[in-house]
Amino acid sequence: VAGETDQVVKVTKENTLEVGSVELTKLDSATKATLAGATFELQDKEGNTLQTGLTTDENGVLKVTDLVPGTYQFVETKAPIGYELDTTPVSFEIVAGETDQIVKVTKENTLVPPTPVPPTPVPPTPLPPVPYEPTVPPTKPEVPVTPKKTENSEDSPKTTPIRITQSLPKTGDTNSFAGLGVILIALSLSGLLLKRK
Repeated sequence: VAGETDQVVKVTKENTLEVGSVELTKLDSATKATLAGATFELQDKEGNTLQTGLTTDENGVLKVTDLVPGTYQFVETKAPIGYELDTTPVSFEIVAGETDQIVKVTKENTLVPPTPVPPTPVPPTPLPPVPYEPTVPPTKPEVPVTPKKTENSEDSPKTTPIRITQSLPKTGDTNSFAGLGVILIALSLSGLLLKRK
């Protein structure tokens, strides 16, 4: 102050620490398309959580401002729908004197592989059962012989017609041919005996 030399003038100057910004872009690892809906938390270099619930917008981007110079990391806490969660930290640094530039980092996610569905085996279609029909050779039915009628005379005895019917053998039935065979053998033997006499 002019004229007063023995007085001390106090001047105060406040310095404010320059702060920086970071921008994280979330990408599909195969197509490199941006992904919305990924949630992160911001941590310092020791892993202490500074901010939570940071979510990528419809462009797949999230921004954090007012960061003092230092080392930070983003850790994914929720992956976009259909993607695998990747908790590997994404580290970045806000450098003093370079705070006018936005630090840009990216994080990629991989689609959740579809769960393979085992094919359902198709059971073979069963064939309808074939009914068993025994093969019996057809036999010619014998027609009963009816004797011709002759004039009735008192001298001729009355004859009764003999019916010969043949039926098919049934299971467990005896064969009528066996009896007929015995009769034929008996007749043959009696004929031989009569010739010898």
